[in-house]
Amino acid sequence: MKIAVLLTIFGLVVSQPAFSADEIRSESLEALANAVGLSKPTTPSGVKLRPIKVAIFDNGFQGFQAALGNSIPKGTKLRKGPISVDAAEEEGHGLKVAEIFSSLLDRTDVKYDLHLFQAFGYSNLQSAIDTAIIEKFDLVLYSQVWEYGGNGDGKGFINQLVSNATARGITWVNASGNFGKRTYRAPVVRADDDWARLPGPNQSVQIRCGKDSGGVCHLRVVLTWNSFSNDVNEGTDKDLDLVVTDDALNVVKSAGLAQKKIAMPGEPGVSLYPREIVTVDVKPGLYYVRAKIRSQNFASGDELRVTASGDFIEMLNRTEGETLLAPADNPSVITVGAFDSEMNGVSRKLSRPDLSAISLIETEDGAQFKGSSNSAAAFAARIAFEISKNTSPDQPHLDRASLLQVARGGTARPTIPNATQPSASSNPQAGLASTTGTCYVYVALPLTTPDARKMLRDGGFAVSTVTGNKVFLNENPFSRASRMGIAVNGAPQDTTHFILAGDLSGFFAVPIARRSDLGRDAVEFVQMPTATRYCPIQ
Repeated sequence: MKIAVLLTIFGLVVSQPAFSADEIRSESLEALANAVGLSKPTTPSGVKLRPIKVAIFDNGFQGFQAALGNSIPKGTKLRKGPISVDAAEEEGHGLKVAEIFSSLLDRTDVKYDLHLFQAFGYSNLQSAIDTAIIEKFDLVLYSQVWEYGGNGDGKGFINQLVSNATARGITWVNASGNFGKRTYRAPVVRADDDWARLPGPNQSVQIRCGKDSGGVCHLRVVLTWNSFSNDVNEGTDKDLDLVVTDDALNVVKSAGLAQKKIAMPGEPGVSLYPREIVTVDVKPGLYYVRAKIRSQNFASGDELRVTASGDFIEMLNRTEGETLLAPADNPSVITVGAFDSEMNGVSRKLSRPDLSAISLIETEDGAQFKGSSNSAAAFAARIAFEISKNTSPDQPHLDRASLLQVARGGTARPTIPNATQPSASSNPQAGLASTTGTCYVYVALPLTTPDARKMLRDGGFAVSTVTGNKVFLNENPFSRASRMGIAVNGAPQDTTHFILAGDLSGFFAVPIARRSDLGRDAVEFVQMPTATRYCPIQ
């Protein structure tokens, strides 16, 4: 089964199967609630929740009218920006995010005023932020990242907009993005014939359009370099061009704007900004992305970045560990990742994302979606709950550090106790206590059998416990194995007193009392404990 990744990019209309919250399997919502501590939320004794205002910024909310009063609250308001969005091309991504957020926050007693802002493009984003500041919103959820407008270090004009909001007390939750396997970063170094030095043949980044694409890949490639100013009106005269060729070096498409610090309105072939974009349909095969250095003013420390997007696209040369785009790299926001998605954006240098959780959701018709958008929506609901609990007159806005602390399972302030249940994973009889004592650490498992990979792809994630590495599932492991047609040696009729384990020989059932008899290469598959929490990816 193909799992759709909820893309979080700018400038690309993503066609995703539409679904509403009442079509999401309750098990999926329960798993998200467990992951962020909203399985059984309770308001602390003596605390009166205050109403809050929540804004969701996104590229589009296609299906809003049909969802109103059904999968999103009846009073939800749709706010349009100064630049209209073509209704025929509007995305439904924002509506999906809103459905997850409201489905989880509605488990609490929080009274919230929800506004959905069409924030596609810089002007609409700026307008949405200005409105949120003027109308004193408590929380903004933004499940988008920008391929240009930032330098990968928290700076640039997109981050400046966001910082304007956070500086005025607005809590900003941002998805980490889904460019984890489609980003390449490198210093700008001149090679032969003024081509930028890149790792693939012919000074390139190699991209493959897969054979299973149905004959065509809708490829988008963005080349940027770290010359973005915090001022959107300030340009650069450092100049690169972008060229995409096939494996015979025939040019497929190129982009060669002339970068200028000052440009006349409407001046053809000119850009203020350090970016080049190619959008093109390509046939299955191998393609080379190359960068031509046009100006002589690049210096030590200058860096270029190539990002690619599109279904069935694989980037063969990529940078691991530094794939975070603006504004997920902004130091004032709370960045949320999805550790069950290989596309999850991360930055080892910035130690981001700040929070991570599962993201997989499944609809009743069997469609599956995952990505940092889902995780961000879930954690935003938890953070909204914590903001509503804070009624302290001397600290009307919980700061970012306090919210991160409570979202990770601590207490934001001594006067506001943690509302979530103690994690059931602390039960030593279950053998599932986390190695940190507070959250589960995500690990990689050496299981390589097809059946094991099927179990993981269907919504499993590996964690470290005091009794070894295990795979947590959002359903009974025996039920999943049966549903997927996976044979289990010695499968019992009553699974209550048995555990499911697997090694390179296959899957087998073992009585709980004999768990210690498992071989060192066996991995236990278990249903996740209540109120499970996961450590952020380091």
